[in-house]
Amino acid sequence: NNRNEDHEMDLQEMAEQYEAEIEQILKDTADKVNFFKNQLEAARDEKRIQEISKQLEAKYEDEKRRCLMELEAVRKRSSEKEAAIQKAATKQIDTLTVQVDQLQE
Repeated sequence: NNRNEDHEMDLQEMAEQYEAEIEQILKDTADKVNFFKNQLEAARDEKRIQEISKQLEAKYEDEKRRCLMELEAVRKRSSEKEAAIQKAATKQIDTLTVQVDQLQE
């Protein structure tokens, strides 16, 4: 009877060791799953950040293009106004020169 009890105790102890080992394996597996889940979430976040960054870069480039076009238009208008003023001044000088010449005759 003692042998039977020893054998049952050994089996019980072995079962407990297996259960402890299984629990440890399950814990390790859960830790690995959580680790990979966190990596996946981080990768998704990184991808989302990259997408937002690309969108912001595109928006910046569009705004930059628009501003450069507007600046070019302002420069053109300024140049045209300067040319018109120069032409008007030249015409006025010519008119005054003719008047001075007529007065001197």
